[in-house]
Amino acid sequence: MFLPNSLKNDSENKPDEKRSTLDRVEQWTRSFIPASVRDHPEIQIHVKEQICGDPDCAPIDTVICILFPKNGRMMVRIQKGPGDVTEEDVSEALPPHDNKADYDPETIEVGRRVWDDCMSGEEGYWPPFPEYEEEEEEDEEEEEDEDSDANNRPPLRFMLGEAVQCRMGPDPVTGWAGGKVLRLWYRERNWPPGQMAPYHILLDDGREIFAPADVEQVIRKMPQIGFNS
Repeated sequence: MFLPNSLKNDSENKPDEKRSTLDRVEQWTRSFIPASVRDHPEIQIHVKEQICGDPDCAPIDTVICILFPKNGRMMVRIQKGPGDVTEEDVSEALPPHDNKADYDPETIEVGRRVWDDCMSGEEGYWPPFPEYEEEEEEDEEEEEDEDSDANNRPPLRFMLGEAVQCRMGPDPVTGWAGGKVLRLWYRERNWPPGQMAPYHILLDDGREIFAPADVEQVIRKMPQIGFNS
């Protein structure tokens, strides 16, 4: 099939343009992170577009995931495609931490606490839930229980941010989905005390799951694709 050079170049440039757009959103995100946080070597920022099936939202959302030391995490969603996101959109999506004119002192204080929580290994929410204060108290109690059990946990095979595949279906070949490790030793609020999953994973399609066991039949290292010369 004949493909004019002009169309061929456009096709070849599209992946580069998309990557450039995502990189721009990532740079804006980093610039709005508190100075005491943004230069930490373990801070990771992942930006991706996600198709939204909700008829009340934009067809494509921009999802920003920030990974912190000690398994802290913050995820925000902007109801625009990455190409339409502005620097102001990113600023408004993240918790405030300085004396911005658009926020009252109480909101800024809550925003600072969210950043501090993430750096302490917690999951940060913005906008905060109404029951945020109650959740903080519950988290502190859970932290005490978890710290007492931490020394008894077995070592895990995968590290924070590592690319993995998770078993999502019965087929041994096609039943795997790729993703990245978001948190280690994850638990949900409705689980019984002491129950934890070794991994919390963000799949490439935007879904979040947990791996109930650190075994090869459930979660495995992302295969390296090689090319024969």
